[in-house]
Amino acid sequence: MELGEVYKENGEIAFDKLFYFHFRTIPNHLFYYDIDGCAIVQLMSEKHKASIKEVKEDWCYVLDKNINILVEKTIVLNTQEIITGNGYCLTYYYGEKRVLDEDTLRELAFKYSNNSSSDNTLF
Repeated sequence: MELGEVYKENGEIAFDKLFYFHFRTIPNHLFYYDIDGCAIVQLMSEKHKASIKEVKEDWCYVLDKNINILVEKTIVLNTQEIITGNGYCLTYYYGEKRVLDEDTLRELAFKYSNNSSSDNTLF
């Protein structure tokens, strides 16, 4: 599934099934880099199951280990917040309503930092 893909039911566009990745309606964003964003999004999706409207996951098969690994995960919350994470960064888009506050995200970013230093200039 591509971000922004339109779903149809009986030939009609089902607007409640759109993937809400529209920067016009979600004007603000926070970006954290050099962190394991995928682990953070996985944790958020477990803690906020009732708040999730849509999920998109990208998996990769690792041949030498004979396993599938999650390489990127995007969740859309009922408040239309969008959180995307992969092994290198976390991007959080939000409008007026927010389930997650900035301090919580910053704390998670430090916890899952790929950078061995505790340099606050990452943000």
